[in-house]
Amino acid sequence: MALNCPRCDDPRTEKVSDSPVPGAWEVFRCQHCNYVWRSTENLADIHKYDQSLVDRVVAAWPQLIRRS
Repeated sequence: MALNCPRCDDPRTEKVSDSPVPGAWEVFRCQHCNYVWRSTENLADIHKYDQSLVDRVVAAWPQLIRRS
């Protein structure tokens, strides 16, 4: 099942687990933001993150590491 991430809308997601009870639920993970969710969750309640903020933090990360 190809799903976009409910948090960042990236299409690179993967199924990482199944319920021990067959068909009860599945667990998915976003390969971009590492968000993990279960197929039974209400995805309308997921807080979307601001991609522009994430891009700025990622761009600044090398500078932040050098300061440490």
